[in-house]
Amino acid sequence: MLVHDDPAVRIATGMRLVISLASRHPVVGAFMVRLGWPAGDRARLMLDFTRRDLESGLQIGRFTPMPSALALNIVSGSVISAIHSLLFDAGGPEFPAMATASALRALGVDADQAARIASAPLPAIEPVEGGLTARGIAHWAADDSQRAAQHAP
Repeated sequence: MLVHDDPAVRIATGMRLVISLASRHPVVGAFMVRLGWPAGDRARLMLDFTRRDLESGLQIGRFTPMPSALALNIVSGSVISAIHSLLFDAGGPEFPAMATASALRALGVDADQAARIASAPLPAIEPVEGGLTARGIAHWAADDSQRAAQHAP
């Protein structure tokens, strides 16, 4: 079941959630940047939903006609570069929305719509109990707390 009918909203939500997660948890962000460009089987696992939503948007004319690989490059490149920038404090709190709006415009979404979609409130994310995300966030939070305690005056 899809929460939104509009593939542009689904792409934007996914982009912002990934960028926000990576900026809130720098260890995750650094891992994602080091993981590099999605290719091969790794890309299939990581980008199945993105590919589905891009292909849907291309088929219904929501996005400008282009090869789906190019659309995927626009989204992937925007996410990876936004995470990289945020890891080095070259962004700011509005950076995820700005990067997302830019990607939507590159896909052919009208500028006003892209800005509105990219700045809409994000849904709350509830990690699956016992899942990798829940365990990872708990682990990273503990590591962050330990680092903060070590550097406290």
